[in-house]
Amino acid sequence: MDENNRAADFTETTTKSACNEDEESRAMIIRRMHFYQCCFSNLTTDEPLQLEIGCCLKRISIYPYENVSQAAVEESSHNLVVMADGVASRKKEGSVVQLFESPQVVRFLKFLLVTMIYIIITHSVIRWMNLEHDPDYTLHDFLLYDFNLVCLDALAYFIVGRLFARSGVDSLLPFLLVMGLGCFSPSIMNTFRFLQHSVSAYEIACRWPWQLFIYVVVVIVASSAIIWLHLAVFYRQGILLSRLIELSLCIAAFILPFAGNASFHLHHWYASWVLGMHANAKKWWSISTLAFLWGSYVNGVAVYGRDPLLTCAYSFYLSANINCDYMSCYTQTPPQSNNDTVVYKPYIAPDWRNCSANHYHL
Repeated sequence: MDENNRAADFTETTTKSACNEDEESRAMIIRRMHFYQCCFSNLTTDEPLQLEIGCCLKRISIYPYENVSQAAVEESSHNLVVMADGVASRKKEGSVVQLFESPQVVRFLKFLLVTMIYIIITHSVIRWMNLEHDPDYTLHDFLLYDFNLVCLDALAYFIVGRLFARSGVDSLLPFLLVMGLGCFSPSIMNTFRFLQHSVSAYEIACRWPWQLFIYVVVVIVASSAIIWLHLAVFYRQGILLSRLIELSLCIAAFILPFAGNASFHLHHWYASWVLGMHANAKKWWSISTLAFLWGSYVNGVAVYGRDPLLTCAYSFYLSANINCDYMSCYTQTPPQSNNDTVVYKPYIAPDWRNCSANHYHL
C-alpha cells in the first residue's frame, strides 16, 4: 500500500473514532492526525516509510507500526527539524536550501507586500478622486520617513493579530476585499461635514458638533456587538483572561502614556492599529474586522502620513532637542557663542478648558 493510501486509511479510521469520543479526546485525535499527515507529506523516496512515521509520531507517543524499533527511530530522528508550531519538516544533507525556513515568514512577507500595495493604491486613488488628503505628502516622503515604522507596525499587527497562525492574507475573502473597504471608507465618510473633526481633548471640548456625538454613540453601540462576540468566543476557548491581559497591556503601553497630554491626537491610523490587532479570533467575522481596521490604518498613512500622536508638541521637542537652525526664531535668549546653551520659549499646548489654541490643534 503506497503512502497516500496509508494516509487516507488512517484519516478515515481516526475520523470515525473521533466521533465517539468526548471533546478533549477528539482534540487529541485531530492533533495526532495532523502530525501523521505531516509525516506523509515529508516522505522521501529513499527512506523507509515506517521510520519516517515513527520518528515524527514519537513526539506524541504513538507508533502506528509495532515493528518500528526505538533504535531505528533514534537513527532517523536527526533528519527531522521540528518547527515552532510543532509541524515536522525535512532536513536532509545535500537537499536544496530553503529561502524561508518557516511558513510564518512567508505569511508575514505576503502581509507586508499586500500592505505596501494598498498604500500605493490608496495614496493614488484618493488624490485622483480629489478627496481630503495632505497634498504635500508623497510616496517619496512615505519611503523616507514612514516606511520603516509601518514595517514595525505591520510586524506587531501580524504577531498580536495571530496572522502567523492563519492563512489567507492574500485571499479575496475575508481579507483583501474587506481591507480594501477599510482603505477608502474613512475618506468617503469624511465628505460629511460633521465628521471632519479629530479625536483630541481640544476638538471634543471645543469643536465637535452635536451630530458627531450622536454618531460616536452609534459606533460604540455597533462595535459592542463585535466586542461581545469576541469575548464569548474567548470565554468558550478558555483564553478570555489572557486576551484581556493582552489588551490591557497594549492600552497601558500605547495609549495611557499619551492620554493625559493636551496635545494628544488619537489619529485613526493609530486607533485602528491598537484595536484591530485584538480581533484575533478564528472566525470569519473576526478576521474581517481585523482586515477592515488594518485597511483603515493604511488609509491614515497613505492619505495624511504617519503623523505623531503629540502633533506639534512632538515636532517641537525634536527640533529643540537637536537645535535645528530654523528654531532660531523661537529662541528666548539667543546664544552669544557656539558654546552657549540655547533656551527656547516654552511650547504652549492647546487648552481644552478655555478653548484657546493659536496653532495646529487637530
